[in-house]
Amino acid sequence: MLLVLFLSGLAQAAAPALPVVGVDGRVTRVVDGDSLWVSPRSGGRAIEVRLADIDAPEICQDGGIESRRQLAARVLKRKVRLRVPAGRAGRDKYGRTLATVWLGGLQVNRSMVEQGQAWSRRGQGNRGPYLAEERQARALNRGVFRAGTSAMPPWDFRKRHGPCR
Repeated sequence: MLLVLFLSGLAQAAAPALPVVGVDGRVTRVVDGDSLWVSPRSGGRAIEVRLADIDAPEICQDGGIESRRQLAARVLKRKVRLRVPAGRAGRDKYGRTLATVWLGGLQVNRSMVEQGQAWSRRGQGNRGPYLAEERQARALNRGVFRAGTSAMPPWDFRKRHGPCR
């Protein structure tokens, strides 16, 4: 049994990483703290983007408007580069493109968590890639983690209240 678990772990570790596609464009709209629209430099239709691996407050939730404002201040009307996993891994259940957004040398997804404007997105058995940044934002009382605020993770908010209307 241990040998099977060990070998399956080796197979997973040896699996090749998904190829990543780079897309350059300009941010034309910020929907909320983790969603935006990008007009590709190469032309064509605008791309609806969900910032990968983070979860910002819902727009109707405490901190939601501030999170959107912070993201807009950082990227709206600016040139960005999207890093998107190829294939289905690059889409969420709503059909949005999942991407890591780069503004020059700044990784915007990570920065939103560092500033306390989003949580590191949890997965099954996964605390998220930006957990250290989230802990730091909490320790420094940044953004939604400021003292005196009721920082409810967006996934709990959606369970209790449903989507914003």
